[in-house]
Amino acid sequence: MEKKMFKKDGKKSEKDVGFAEDSFEGLKQSCGYEAHAHAHVVINQSIENIKEYNQARGERTLLMKVVIKHMDAELTNQRWCQLKHCCTAAMHIQELSARLVSLKELDLESISFLAILHRNYFLIYLKLLGVTEENMGSPSTA
Repeated sequence: MEKKMFKKDGKKSEKDVGFAEDSFEGLKQSCGYEAHAHAHVVINQSIENIKEYNQARGERTLLMKVVIKHMDAELTNQRWCQLKHCCTAAMHIQELSARLVSLKELDLESISFLAILHRNYFLIYLKLLGVTEENMGSPSTA
């Protein structure tokens, strides 16, 4: 069954939340890879590591452009960086959660707190991409 798209000024006015969810996960991973590539430069400032870091940054930038284009978002001034840092923060929160989950004694309070923080970053991500309840194409799992 084909979904009906509403038009506003010749543009889609419905936001694809499923795409936003998938892109959030993809951008988080891309930001994580970029962070690890940077760590390699900190450890060893070889030309190869610097090139890998630059490539990781370039790929993350291209991925962000695809997401922003598909979501028909208008990110000006600091909003571009906010989107990137939102994904980076969520990635590191996910990593912290994984470490806490692997401990012998589970700290459910901290894990729950990190889950709430992660959810909040996803909601910020949606807001930055212009997703509202009014234009949401499919319900979010957040």
